[in-house]
Amino acid sequence: MNIHARFTVVPSRILGLLRVVCASKGGHPREEVTALMQPEPLLREGRKKGGGADDDEQENKKKPDLANEAIATALDMGLIEAYRDGHDRELLRIPEAMRRRLLISSAFSDEACWQCLAAVALQDGAHDNPFAEFCAWLQFYTPVRLPVDESAIRKALEDDGLELDRLQMRNKAALQNAFYWSHYLGLSWHRRPGRVSDGVVPDPSGCLRRHIDDVLPPRLGDIHVRDLRARIAAVCPVLDGGVHHERVGRRLAERNRPHALAPDRLTPGLSFALRHLRDARMIDYYCPNDQRDFLLMTRDEKIAFVRRTEES
Repeated sequence: MNIHARFTVVPSRILGLLRVVCASKGGHPREEVTALMQPEPLLREGRKKGGGADDDEQENKKKPDLANEAIATALDMGLIEAYRDGHDRELLRIPEAMRRRLLISSAFSDEACWQCLAAVALQDGAHDNPFAEFCAWLQFYTPVRLPVDESAIRKALEDDGLELDRLQMRNKAALQNAFYWSHYLGLSWHRRPGRVSDGVVPDPSGCLRRHIDDVLPPRLGDIHVRDLRARIAAVCPVLDGGVHHERVGRRLAERNRPHALAPDRLTPGLSFALRHLRDARMIDYYCPNDQRDFLLMTRDEKIAFVRRTEES
């Protein structure tokens, strides 16, 4: 899934599309959906400037077709489907299985929508998923080591064995959109609001918060960090132990990157997230002095057992 490749398709546009289409169980005419998402201006820019119809047409060709690009992406992701009615009109609807996931108590749920988008965008099947590999790559970096400049980020990707053409990130806008989606999915955030790549912090704590009941159910008690890592990999394959994490880690190991696939270490991203969740009093972790089976976080901090706090 190259969810970032159509670089005008940002998360908010997909969410808006799903809300519109989900409102009608029987299907929404595509032309109406398109008009709602990208209404035609009453007066075209060309006419305001005194241009003729030909000038108007040329101006329109330059404008990105935002609505149809969002629709095409949602169709590719299986979030919506298209069909024709008895009047040969093209209609859009949510597949019934997807509709049951998106609606909670008959109401559209942003949380359920996030779960669906995360599952599709980060899917761990046999299909090639460059976006998921990019998200996995981020987790191997600390905020200090991750380059700030976009050209430097692209160079770091290539130096680490990830080809820009295959990732479809040679285009600046596509790279920016990948950061937008990573932020929405809770895998990173930005220290400088309004700037897409400057000050990116690889931190999957937002994703883990959404999955906290899956990885650390209430009243589970203390679990070993290796069990926690396996649970995390099952719900988010770009994190430690997941399919995409392993694939990217092997490429980094081929480039002799330190701790690329160290079985006794957590990635900087997951280390950051666990500390973040501990500071938020959602979890606690520790390592007894005589404990022999443990993992290392960044700064060589030992971690052996994790538990969910009563407050969470």
